Amino acid sequence: MVALSPAFCKYLLPKLQEFFPDKFAGVTAEQLYAAINKVMDPSYIRVESDEVTYPMHVIIRYEIEKGLLEGSIKVEDVPKEWNSRMEQYLGCTPPSDAQGCLQIYNKAASEIPDLDDLIAAGNFKPLKEWLNEKVHKLGSLHSSGDELMVAVTGDRLQPSVLLQMLEKKYSALYKLHDVKLQIHQRDHHKVEEHKATSAPQFERHPAHGHTVKEPPKKEGAGGKGTWGTWKDDPRE
Repeated sequence: MVALSPAFCKYLLPKLQEFFPDKFAGVTAEQLYAAINKVMDPSYIRVESDEVTYPMHVIIRYEIEKGLLEGSIKVEDVPKEWNSRMEQYLGCTPPSDAQGCLQIYNKAASEIPDLDDLIAAGNFKPLKEWLNEKVHKLGSLHSSGDELMVAVTGDRLQPSVLLQMLEKKYSALYKLHDVKLQIHQRDHHKVEEHKATSAPQFERHPAHGHTVKEPPKKEGAGGKGTWGTWKDDPRE
């Protein structure tokens, strides 16, 4: 996540321009950030997927491994289960098992307030020290990942935190808030237009103060109009 941040892009870009001047001449840190965070078509390979779809690869592995341990999935059914989940979760089916089930690949920000500035300057020492102190030195002292997460952050792993982070990050990256605002304004305009064309028109009544301007009469019992006089004013 650090290497995908805007701060790291600010740190990395000058080095890329130094070693690859022809490729990165004129490139801005914002352009580099957008490029490395591009949401691509779903990949068959976990380590080649983007940040948004990567968790689905992990979920597929977890579900199948859990099924194998529980006995609800047989070993010979793994390719079928894998492909089924890939199609269901990511909308793509691996063309072969080699690209499917047989593929094999070998809280810090709140406690380091200026973390982005440190990363942008290439100073990763505070982050490394935080990880050493909070995570690495604990080894297997905690019986589970959830227990370690509670010890480090005060809470268990929460899917909502990941979803909020992804929504915030990619809404800004792809300017989705602007799109949502445009849709809201368009829908609001349509509602106002509908109100203006469908609402009854009112005018003053000399004896009463106001009345309804009679619209086209609706036929009721006996073929007569069902309303239209000041006595039928809905405000009365």
